[in-house]
Order: sequence, then C-alpha cells, then structure tokens
Amino acid sequence: MLAIDIREITDLQEYKDRVDDLFYKVRNSPPAPGFSEVMIPGEPERREKAKRLKEGIFIEDETW
Repeated sequence: MLAIDIREITDLQEYKDRVDDLFYKVRNSPPAPGFSEVMIPGEPERREKAKRLKEGIFIEDETW
C-alpha cells in the first residue's frame, strides 16, 4: 500500500478538478460491446448501497 499526500505535489482543488474531469471522460466513453455503460471504480457499490438503504437487503426465505 502506498499513501501520498496530494497537497505535497499539487493544489488539492486542482487535483480534484482533474480527477472529476477524468471521471467525466471515462463515464462518457462508448461502452464495450455487450455493456450499456462505462463506470468508474466503486460506482456499482455506491449504487447498490443507495438501493439497499432505500429498499432494504433481500434475504431468501430459506435463510431464515
């Protein structure tokens, strides 16, 4: 594992702006054949968390 204090390298807001721009470009890239969209790391997990917070977590009846 490696931890880097970005503020030692560049302005923090500039870094955040560049990352936001990169994510925008990645998300708006054409998806690979067989896929409907391009996502960034962690995006599927954030969506699932939001869904579970709203709808709860489904558990099969056999589990109980």
